[in-house]
Amino acid sequence: MKKPVVISLGGSVVLSADIEESFFGALRSLVQNVAQTRKVYLVVGGGTTARFYISLGRTQDFSESDLDELGIGASRTNALFLTKLIPGCNDTIPKTTAEAVAN
Repeated sequence: MKKPVVISLGGSVVLSADIEESFFGALRSLVQNVAQTRKVYLVVGGGTTARFYISLGRTQDFSESDLDELGIGASRTNALFLTKLIPGCNDTIPKTTAEAVAN
């Protein structure tokens, strides 16, 4: 098999008021096509949702660690959406870098 492909999506690409629903079908097709010959890794951020919660948490004097957890939670929600979008996708969302590398 060829070298793996990493696709990085900003969270605002996944959840945006401007997103065209057809984008998700195109993304699904792209990943499925590439996955026929390469291992595909999808990486997604937390986007606007993460920024909103982090900003709100700052106004409430949350710790930096708590703010990180909020951002990571938004990223994990976006990742869950992508695992449901793409059939055959590994639906285990790693919690650590070590888990990501092991899969």
